[in-house]
Amino acid sequence: MKKIVLLTLLFPILLASCKKEVSTEFYPIKDYSYVGILKSGVRKTVKDSKQGAIDKKNKTILPNAYINVGVVGDKIVYLKEKKMGITSLTGKNLLKNEYRYIYPIQENYLIKDKNKEKFGIIDSSEKIIVSPIYDSITPFKEDMAIVISDKKYGVIDKSGKEIVAPQYDYIQEYSNGMAMIITQGKKAGFLNKSGVEVFDDIFTYTEPFEGESTMVVIDKEFGVVNKEGKYLIGLQPERINLLGNDLYSIKENNKVYLIEMTGKKISNQGYDNIGGKIEELISVSLEDKFGYINSKGKEIIPIRYTELGEVRNGLIIAKDEVTQKFGVINLKNKYVVEAKYSYILSRTEDLFIVGDENSKEGVVNKEGEIILPLEYTNLEFKYDNLVVGDNKQGDYKYIQINEKGSVVLDVNPEEIIDYNNNEIVTQNKLGTKIYIINGEN
Repeated sequence: MKKIVLLTLLFPILLASCKKEVSTEFYPIKDYSYVGILKSGVRKTVKDSKQGAIDKKNKTILPNAYINVGVVGDKIVYLKEKKMGITSLTGKNLLKNEYRYIYPIQENYLIKDKNKEKFGIIDSSEKIIVSPIYDSITPFKEDMAIVISDKKYGVIDKSGKEIVAPQYDYIQEYSNGMAMIITQGKKAGFLNKSGVEVFDDIFTYTEPFEGESTMVVIDKEFGVVNKEGKYLIGLQPERINLLGNDLYSIKENNKVYLIEMTGKKISNQGYDNIGGKIEELISVSLEDKFGYINSKGKEIIPIRYTELGEVRNGLIIAKDEVTQKFGVINLKNKYVVEAKYSYILSRTEDLFIVGDENSKEGVVNKEGEIILPLEYTNLEFKYDNLVVGDNKQGDYKYIQINEKGSVVLDVNPEEIIDYNNNEIVTQNKLGTKIYIINGEN
């Protein structure tokens, strides 16, 4: 794999012809010392060491009068003179009071008691849902939150009711109605949403519930259990792996088989290895060849490839067994990107960095069309649509790209302070300049 190119090592670049549109916004240093990436229609600004916010039309949302300003989802959180408050994205106060600490947590707010240094939760009317008595409260998942007090873990529900008093060494967040617990340094099993310990056994290792069952290990023996605390597959020395959604693999006589949660073999075909489940397909290998099967054991991608990548958006990077070149296949086992490249380094949902025998790299889309010619080295996806690499002259370039076209941006990489898929923010002694791609903001 190529090493990531550091921003501080990059050099100025030139603008190239492109199919994409680029507009710019410039903020003189006399107006702001910093202007940030647009987030939910809001830009953070800094002036005289005080923070504020403007909208995408440069209208003031919050004046530069705050110690800190941040966007969280559809709200703005601010800090002013040791007190925090919440506004809408237009700057309207959402709460009557300010707090020593406040942070959005789903539709409610996490607060900190100013005297006790403890956390609690209030709703949008500032009614207390959870009294500030805990050292920490996690975001709710499946309507349950994990709380910590004196280094012990407990559980509350969305109404604020304490389901389990803090007593465990650790509780993992809920998954399919079950939360793994650790006590006395050992994995003791699982809690259901009523706070009841479902298992009496102390497990050496477990996996979260992804369906109605999960895999457990006790002293190098493997089993499968359900949410009622019953063993569907009793403890045994043969290795069992959870593939996802109540599918498992088991190793018997040096072969690996696909099985149901009850232990029944889905297919009598044995493999050298069975990997995880990705986009409803399961990777398998046999005699150093790779393919994919579905959850019923049917072969979807033939086991004939010498190298095969993960399924992503229905596409798979594959090394052809005849040409020994790389291409991209679909789930019908048809090449959508011809197998003619010496390597394919990385990809987004629809774009691929490809290289030839001379290590020259470019970008192709999912139809195999060349979006960026093979004239670069060290190409890297910084975000889904931003790549960086040096061209044949040896100068590094920032390139905004999508499945239809690309643009080499006229920026000085040494001045870049922030970027995402839609914007690149640069700053020098004159001020802040923001490059906006395709007007997508």
